[in-house]
Amino acid sequence: MEEKSDQVFKDFIELEIFANLNQDVIVTTEDKLKLTLTNYYKKVGKKNDWLAPFGILLTILTIFLTSTFKEFIFPAHTWQAIFILLFIISILWLISSLRYAFKETNIDDIIIELKKNKKGK
Repeated sequence: MEEKSDQVFKDFIELEIFANLNQDVIVTTEDKLKLTLTNYYKKVGKKNDWLAPFGILLTILTIFLTSTFKEFIFPAHTWQAIFILLFIISILWLISSLRYAFKETNIDDIIIELKKNKKGK
């Protein structure tokens, strides 16, 4: 009777086991790990660097739309020229910081960098 119940149980459940136990071991020095993590930290930090020039650009744009330039220390047209120059600089700064905003960074970059040897392979 017991053999019959075992057979019914085996027919009812089909179980396949796949073993995927391959692992890579990375041996590195502390200074290389610090350097790699520092570079990764900088890349991640640059993703939000576009916020400052965008805020300044909006502020200067608001000034242009709502202000009339008057003489104070410098003539009015000089103030206007200064703000136009600041507007152009903030646009260029925003464009240069947007390059990093959309670059994908992930943990695999760290692993790839740690696996490189001195020859750069």
